[in-house]
Amino acid sequence: MCIRELQMMGPLLLLLLAATGSSASASALAQPEARIINGTTVDIGRHPYLVSLRYRRTETSSYMHECGAVIYSEQAVVTTAQCLWNLPEGTKVLAVAAANTRNGSDGLVVPVSNWTLHPSFDYISVDYDIAVLILDSPLNLTRFGVRSIGIRPQRPAVGRLATIAGWGYREEGGPSSYRLEQAQVPIVSSEQCNQIYRHW
Repeated sequence: MCIRELQMMGPLLLLLLAATGSSASASALAQPEARIINGTTVDIGRHPYLVSLRYRRTETSSYMHECGAVIYSEQAVVTTAQCLWNLPEGTKVLAVAAANTRNGSDGLVVPVSNWTLHPSFDYISVDYDIAVLILDSPLNLTRFGVRSIGIRPQRPAVGRLATIAGWGYREEGGPSSYRLEQAQVPIVSSEQCNQIYRHW
């Protein structure tokens, strides 16, 4: 995991890495890949700050999971700007907390009242890939195991393993996970990252 990958994957992952820190030393730092594989199913109780953002692609479609987000406070969640970019004004977005599945009926459903993307977000370079969503009503952070993400004051150390989690792709171009999954990825230096992603 490197800074370029973090830009591509958005601040959601950076917040998760910052919150959970590094969980183990990497004895031999593996060569990072452009994708994350070998995720394992995990209960939302291990990552109670994760939220599934869902909206309809058309007027007649069902609400579907589109992106993950993290609970920042009882009334604000943070996600990538890519998730909401070009979303038509007036689209109803739902935040689903305490959910193990990406489109199931489990979890606490809270409508989103509005959102804003970083004003310098660039869809091509994915710079400033962050958005904040304001919930219609506050989440109860004392019930149902839901809580806000803790933010660490420093970046994870190079050479450590970090835990990431979400409902994303299980392989590059492959199917998304129906259930919440987590994986561990190594943190690499900015220099190594720039060398790996120099053609991006």
